[in-house]
Amino acid sequence: MGVYDFLVIVMIVGFNFQADQALTSQNLTCNSKDLKALQEFMGRLKTVIHGRSGSAYNPQSLHQFHSRHTSTFTVSFARFTDNYFSGDIPMELGNCSSLRELSLKVNDLTGNISEGIFGLRNLTLLNLEDNKFSGPLSKGICNLTNLVFLDISSNGFSGIVPDVFHSCAKLQSYVAHSNRFAGFIPSSLSNSSTLTLLNMRNNSLEGSIDLNCSAMASLTSLDLGSNMFSGPIPDNLPSCKRLNDINLARINFQSLVPESFKNFHSLSYLSLSNSSISNLASALRILGQYQNLTTLVLSLNFQNEELPPDSTLHFQKLKEFATAGFVMELLEWKSCYLDWQFWVPLLHGLVKQLVVWRDTQKNVNERRLQYNQLQSFPLTLDLSNNNLSGTIWPEFRNLRKLQVFDLDLSHNKLSGTIPPSLVKLSFLSKFNVADNELYGEIPSGGQFSTFPNSSFQCNNLCGDQGSLCRLYDELPSKPSDESSRLNSIINSGFFIAMVIGFAAGFCGSIFFLQHQEIDAFVQTFFVK
Repeated sequence: MGVYDFLVIVMIVGFNFQADQALTSQNLTCNSKDLKALQEFMGRLKTVIHGRSGSAYNPQSLHQFHSRHTSTFTVSFARFTDNYFSGDIPMELGNCSSLRELSLKVNDLTGNISEGIFGLRNLTLLNLEDNKFSGPLSKGICNLTNLVFLDISSNGFSGIVPDVFHSCAKLQSYVAHSNRFAGFIPSSLSNSSTLTLLNMRNNSLEGSIDLNCSAMASLTSLDLGSNMFSGPIPDNLPSCKRLNDINLARINFQSLVPESFKNFHSLSYLSLSNSSISNLASALRILGQYQNLTTLVLSLNFQNEELPPDSTLHFQKLKEFATAGFVMELLEWKSCYLDWQFWVPLLHGLVKQLVVWRDTQKNVNERRLQYNQLQSFPLTLDLSNNNLSGTIWPEFRNLRKLQVFDLDLSHNKLSGTIPPSLVKLSFLSKFNVADNELYGEIPSGGQFSTFPNSSFQCNNLCGDQGSLCRLYDELPSKPSDESSRLNSIINSGFFIAMVIGFAAGFCGSIFFLQHQEIDAFVQTFFVK
């Protein structure tokens, strides 16, 4: 028996001991009907832990509770989370008629949802997340008329989503992401007046996104990303007055950002990543009006478009801005002096925290990066893995008032030298210009002495962090007069090396010449 198996057994024994103690202290026992249902249910559960088989619990322990106490109670909550249970859900669980919350998430349960579950008319929460259920979702789900929260995500459910949710008049959260559902969004969901959360991301849903926002007055979060929808971005979404969280990433819209989105004042999170959106200037004009937006993800869109020079954004609360994969040329940065707000809204002091991440070449399952404490992250400007060209903006030195700042310009086509003015960024904690077309000497002093060699590799740079500086005539440089070129050669050490080499050759020649030939040799080289 391994350590893991031993820990599981300890957890099971502890569960029974705590239940016994709780019942003893309250002089309670389980309702006979619920007791029998739990005995049968737990007796049917199987574990897939290596080296163990059969029932994971001993039902007899529940019988002992019943024999020792007089008062009765009903079972309202049953949570069997993360126990590696396998097999089908036992039908006997449906006999716990008083059950209000049932969680079987993070197990290895298979088959379909047991019909016995649909008899639990008092159930308000059903969580089957992260199992191996498969097949179509049963229409019996509509029998759970008191259901408020339903999570069947990360399973193998397939087929058409049944249009039966009008019977679930209290349903507020429907989470079904990461399955194999196809077809359209059922009308009973797209017209639900009680839904606050609708998450059907990462399925194979098709057709147009047709939500009745007039009816869906309670909707606050919508996640339909990574599906096969067709048609443009729905322009009626701003009519969902409480909607503040939208993920429509990885949908082939091939459209513009709707003009109606400029009235989306409630929005705090918007992801349109990799959705074949075009017309960058129009998108910035519309989205730039959002004053409550904290997260904006526009990565992998606007192919072969240039950043408009007059971008005017009014973000007041933006904290996360993902723009990876834009294919554009870097405009003349000097002419934009602190007005380049599309990339750096923090330059005008509009943002206290800006975290820009890359999601190129990744199939990110989650809708976004999850940060528990965003305020603890350093100020970061990540423009890596784009197609930026031109010189590095010297005006980055004006960011010196920031306490912590990470600047990543790697994997672009930037040319020229590294501006010495960046040494003034005394709080620059990370700096990366690897894999560009930069040349010249790496600035010294300040934080630059702390940056690793990898921050400057794959360029034609030299200095303390790079290779030894090469001859200046090997680097791209402006034409100079003969005097400065001569001084450069002398100062570089080449002149000294040439003199030493000539002297060594000269002395060697003398050593090997026969004595009688020395006079002729001297006459040849020294006598005019």
